[in-house]
Amino acid sequence: MRAWWSAPVSDFLAQDPESIVGVLSTRLVETHPLNRATQVQAWRRQIPWLRAAIATLPGSCRLLLEYPLLRLQRRIDAVLLTEHAVFVLEFKTGTTPLSNLDRQQVEDYALDLFDFHAESRAHPLVPILLADNVPSRSQSWPLIWHGVTPVFEVRADRLGELLSEITRRLPTSRHQLDPRAWEDAPYRPVPTIVEAARMLYGRHGVADIAEARADVGNLTRTTRAIRHAITEAHNESRHVVLFVTGIPGAGKTLCGLNTVFGADAGTAFLTGNLPLVHVMREALARDAHAQGRSMRVARQETEGAIQPLIGFLRDNIERSDPPHEHVIVFDEAQRAWDAAFGRRKFGHAQSEAALFIDIMRRHPDWAVIVALVGNGQEINTGEAGLAALGRSVAGASRLARARCAWRAHRDRPAAALVRCGATLTGDRCGLASRRCRAVDPLRRCRALGRCGVARRRAARAGDCGCRG
Repeated sequence: MRAWWSAPVSDFLAQDPESIVGVLSTRLVETHPLNRATQVQAWRRQIPWLRAAIATLPGSCRLLLEYPLLRLQRRIDAVLLTEHAVFVLEFKTGTTPLSNLDRQQVEDYALDLFDFHAESRAHPLVPILLADNVPSRSQSWPLIWHGVTPVFEVRADRLGELLSEITRRLPTSRHQLDPRAWEDAPYRPVPTIVEAARMLYGRHGVADIAEARADVGNLTRTTRAIRHAITEAHNESRHVVLFVTGIPGAGKTLCGLNTVFGADAGTAFLTGNLPLVHVMREALARDAHAQGRSMRVARQETEGAIQPLIGFLRDNIERSDPPHEHVIVFDEAQRAWDAAFGRRKFGHAQSEAALFIDIMRRHPDWAVIVALVGNGQEINTGEAGLAALGRSVAGASRLARARCAWRAHRDRPAAALVRCGATLTGDRCGLASRRCRAVDPLRRCRALGRCGVARRRAARAGDCGCRG
């Protein structure tokens, strides 16, 4: 994901500060309705500090202002890319003394880059906390410049001196940092983060998040069926959509979490319910803390597994390469918004379902979308329901041709599970509906299958939805 403003240092020094503030302000208006005046005032203070600090750096160094970590819902004030290091800068204005929370904030930004940013592991990540009231004191220099260094604190008008000293002390790297490649790098969590999240869930679970009405037997069988379908998709190089349906409280969320934390491939649980994201992450973190682990570390470890849906889409919508995840769990899939809302939200005339299909079909080998569907809950304006996902599956298969056909058939291990999609025959793609009985309490669902019925069924409102 590109920063709100990005350019080589030479261009930054040559531009009028107000023109930079104008670009940043435009992005601010587009994304944040509140605190605009305060943020603009902060930029007007920060830009002169940066101009003075980096005036002597090579013009090929690159400065990124307001760099978003979309999957994690964070935004870094500034990132400075030099030949051999990544500087993570956090500004604090005002007279309030710096706190441990301020230090943790900039350190967490650097750790996030190391753990989730593909181009941030071969060079030192140096977090720097700046303010206009930092007392003068000698710096403590690390013995080894690798990974994330300790946090440096500096008065804003002395940032240039600190950058020069750090640059002098940095060892010469065998691989010179490529600023463009760094800025365009995809989201890629390190294996240790993935394994740690699985361990947290395996030990503690999230049973306290909600009271599931599904009995343990049904939940176990459905989870086993999903994992079986994922393994089969991987082994047979298929692109597959799975539907798990049920009334609220039936256990769909727990089933999805079991899938995410039990899969071998890259997986993520995606939800548009931001409070649910925070609740689930916090539940795992508190369980870990009760067992003697650091809550802060536990929170970091679960961020890659449980993500805001909108962050996933924004991170991938402009890319052409496949995402890290081969498997995504789409929570409340029946509430996917329609193409009209997509046009207003992203400037793309695609429904949310179509965006997911388009992103996941970039995998040339295999991919799985697990859609958790609450029966009869398409209640808000702009929500297209499951019919949109069916039409998107058919359209993607038709356009993909031999590259990836989304296949479909009823899964034998559990009637509550259906693999849904469309296969391609020449340039024709069929989409049809078929009813099946779900294992209690997940109710009945409809499978969108390859039954050879003409594509006009896909256009009939409600004909390929899921009804409770």
